[in-house]
Amino acid sequence: RLETIDRAFLRPGRLERIIRINPPDREARQKIFTQHLGTELPDATLLEISQRTEGWTGADLERLARDTRRKVRRSRTATESHQVLELLSGTIKKSSPMELERYAVHEAGHVIAAYCILGALPDAVSIQEFHRTDTGRKSTGGGATILLREESSVHLRCDYLNEISVALAGHAAENLVLGAPSDGAGGAIGSDLDHATFLAARLLASSGVGGNLVFLSEGARDKLHQALRSDPALTKACNDLLKAQMKEVSELLEQNETPLRNVSNSLLERKSLSKTDVACLIQGASPSGSTQPNSLENRNVR
Repeated sequence: RLETIDRAFLRPGRLERIIRINPPDREARQKIFTQHLGTELPDATLLEISQRTEGWTGADLERLARDTRRKVRRSRTATESHQVLELLSGTIKKSSPMELERYAVHEAGHVIAAYCILGALPDAVSIQEFHRTDTGRKSTGGGATILLREESSVHLRCDYLNEISVALAGHAAENLVLGAPSDGAGGAIGSDLDHATFLAARLLASSGVGGNLVFLSEGARDKLHQALRSDPALTKACNDLLKAQMKEVSELLEQNETPLRNVSNSLLERKSLSKTDVACLIQGASPSGSTQPNSLENRNVR
């Protein structure tokens, strides 16, 4: 929750270095669980465990191994596959085929928009088939598109608008392909709608490039949220801007529905795609032999 930290703590000489550590991948989850369990299980069982624990941390896997050992001691039997799977069945929920399809379409929307508008391919994109039910809170997402880019120190108006369009693209893709969007783009801090609203508010209230030279708020997320709550005119202006960008990105995705469906279908089948996978699906060739668009004016990938 980096956005909740007071910016004073992030100044040079304090918490100046930010390191993002992603959850372990499938192979790492197998090794972590095996290490903590202390017993070798069949490869098929380890594969199933790793599939069901998408998004789990090393500590989560350690607890699963500890609970498994406790279960084995109580039953006075050797460690067997079914004991682990029984424990998992009580802590996770499997997404339905319809939910998985929606997740895939949503993430594919982000992928196509990022490629066409920003000229960028995601480093990885995935959908989550299993969700934890033992955390005391509702799952906030069924997929992730990881787009690692060097952050610029200055931003033009078009930069704000392009980032907003990419943030809204998942919502737009659901509407285009499935006939109606879900609430998957919102519902939590850090969601697509939260990010798009933050960018719109920052553009209009504090950037000086949003068509208004009046400084209404600091650019910090909490300050902008406060400004939105207290200023109906700013809220309306942000909503109008978001609707305009939603229309733009919807038209973009409609023009590129074939690669959108290609990415979505492949993601639904494989659950995760690498940067190379995405490049082949969009371009029909290896990434090294292609030219990527880098603006809205050059946004048709077909």
